[in-house]
Amino acid sequence: MRKPTKLQKILSYLTPIRLFSATGGDENPVLELCYYQGQYQLATIDALYSDGDRYKPVNIACKHFASELNSVKNVLVLGTGLGSAVQVFAKKGHYPNFTLVDHDATVLEWAKEILEPAEGQSIDMVCTDANEHISNESNKYDMLIVDIFKSRVVPEFVTTSEFLGKCKALLAPGGCFAMNYIQHKNADWDTIKKRIEEIFHNARIIKESINNIVVATV
Repeated sequence: MRKPTKLQKILSYLTPIRLFSATGGDENPVLELCYYQGQYQLATIDALYSDGDRYKPVNIACKHFASELNSVKNVLVLGTGLGSAVQVFAKKGHYPNFTLVDHDATVLEWAKEILEPAEGQSIDMVCTDANEHISNESNKYDMLIVDIFKSRVVPEFVTTSEFLGKCKALLAPGGCFAMNYIQHKNADWDTIKKRIEEIFHNARIIKESINNIVVATV
């Protein structure tokens, strides 16, 4: 991965600058690393997976949990992108330890080169399937963020009762849960929403365009 030149940084305020592209596997046939208005972006053909500290889903979740952020010491992120969660927290003056899980080694490699941990902060990157990871995880977290997509579609396993229950089990008492979901069909979402509320009894849905941001505490 190459960093933007001084000229590219200037031009990025006019238009996104593509720095690098890679051919991935079935999940991400084409990945593009772009630089736009001072932030790194991760894009596929029809989706934007990261937008630095501007990334709306994590910003929305952090705004909802504003009073809890001081108590968040460790965060598990399932679906890393370029690590926008780390950057959003840093912009707000919070530097918890992060475990970033993604199945795509290229994405994690780019994130590793972009992210700059604060002094004393740890950022662990795990290249594996999210469902497999939480099935074998035993640590407890103060916050868990689920941001898993294949293009603009959330994989079916993410909204199963089994997966959601495993996520809840990994949260420490008082822990915060956030999930980004793009709604395509109202009937599907009604079923999924009911399932979420059965697992997270105080869940709230924050709508942002076609995105539904699920937030809850345990």
